Amino acid sequence: MKNIISYMSKAAASVAVMLSLAGCGKWLEEESRSNFIMDDFYTSTANLEIGLQGVYSGVADIFDANSLPISEIGTDEAYYSNANSNAALFDRYSITTDNSLVESWYKTHYVVIQRANVIINRAPKVPNIKPADLNRITAEAKMLRAWSYFRLVQTFGRLPLVLEETTEYNYRIRRDSIGAVYRSIIDDLTFASADDVLSTDKLVGHVNQWAAKGLLAKVYLTLGTSMIRRPQPIDEYTELQWAPLDLFAKCRDLCDEIRSSGVYSLNPEYGNTFLTGKKNGPESLWEIQYCTDPQMGSAWSKQFGATQNNNSNAYIQNAMVGRSYIRPLPSFVRYFKVGDMRRQWNISEYRVAFKASGEPDRLAWLTSDNIDAVTGEKFNIDTDDPLALERSLLSSIAIRIGATKYRWGVGSDPGEFWRENL
Repeated sequence: MKNIISYMSKAAASVAVMLSLAGCGKWLEEESRSNFIMDDFYTSTANLEIGLQGVYSGVADIFDANSLPISEIGTDEAYYSNANSNAALFDRYSITTDNSLVESWYKTHYVVIQRANVIINRAPKVPNIKPADLNRITAEAKMLRAWSYFRLVQTFGRLPLVLEETTEYNYRIRRDSIGAVYRSIIDDLTFASADDVLSTDKLVGHVNQWAAKGLLAKVYLTLGTSMIRRPQPIDEYTELQWAPLDLFAKCRDLCDEIRSSGVYSLNPEYGNTFLTGKKNGPESLWEIQYCTDPQMGSAWSKQFGATQNNNSNAYIQNAMVGRSYIRPLPSFVRYFKVGDMRRQWNISEYRVAFKASGEPDRLAWLTSDNIDAVTGEKFNIDTDDPLALERSLLSSIAIRIGATKYRWGVGSDPGEFWRENL
């Protein structure tokens, strides 16, 4: 009983202290020390470069499983095979305000924006920074900020346009107009794509002038198309003051510049675009870099692997197998006519079978499965017969088709990469 009384006495004393503090003229405010640490850090060009890497790191964080439904699901190309999952809500356009995937998409882009704002704000204050370094670092940060806002404005429309370094959350922040967001995007990319600001050489990981020009071209094309969208026009876009034909002309001119630069070209082999061993290829303006070691990097590519037959953990180690929650819609399969070599890279009509030891053994082709037990008709999407194709695509076997994209192996035959055991 004594211990209980003692505890109650201490609790009463605590209440008394709290009451006495409440009677003060103002609340005690704790001064954040993090800003002082940041001020001490951004005092050299080398440290500014480190901060810029943090912006790129934020971009890399965006591409995880949470971002896939917003960018892939709900289109005419793919659906999510797990109908009970949070991601499948995007298929049915039944997204609620508390959807965690939407929240993740929104927040991760604003993390990049905040980090970019820090670099843009602090770069001019770094002692003895060379003008060329100042312009280059600022341009890279502005490019990544514009990239983030461009993706957000396409998703949400009106947005809080935050262009200054944020030190505290403002609960009264309001959304700016679509026009204001696009003006900021174009301003940032105009600066980044100017001559003698960013390198014109092809870089690995970092953006260059051509990447900035390419993104600006895409912004012009998207903005112009949105302004004349038919059917179902969006009112706020139709009220913008840009001239769509002028935007399209600017897009064309920028694309012509990139093509005539001689820095980029089409891949000689279609499949090279999807081989991780040939990343940063001749077509790539800019690629986000990830570690390729097993269980490292991003799970993004594993969402586009072939399905497995008898090894549920195969996606962790095998080069070709993925989680395969994303499946192609029948309409997407129909895009590829018989003999179109692109289909074997984009669609897997097989599963990867494994030995009892866990080693990949062979490809189990879906063409060996019956879609009709009575007639014995086999699964077949390699046909010009529209009715036969329809029967296969609507069968239960079709759920096993994978929307494949990336390959982790080597060679020229996408059907052989199951042999690469990472």
